[in-house]
Amino acid sequence: MSAKAATASTRPASPALRRALAGAAVVVLLGAMALDTKVVRIGSAGDVRSAVFSAADYGKSEFPKVQADVEA
Repeated sequence: MSAKAATASTRPASPALRRALAGAAVVVLLGAMALDTKVVRIGSAGDVRSAVFSAADYGKSEFPKVQADVEA
């Protein structure tokens, strides 16, 4: 008598199952992103737009450096 180990056949998942799993993963990811999003109303206490980027101020501080590099 020979003892054979019973091996379960491993077959790859069907393409439909893969698509369903990928779709479920995308839905879970989008749901997590939506739950993690914080909505801030303009003018509320959470609105921190006071330190907005100013191109004029940036130009005043950086232009002399760039000009010196170009002339060098």
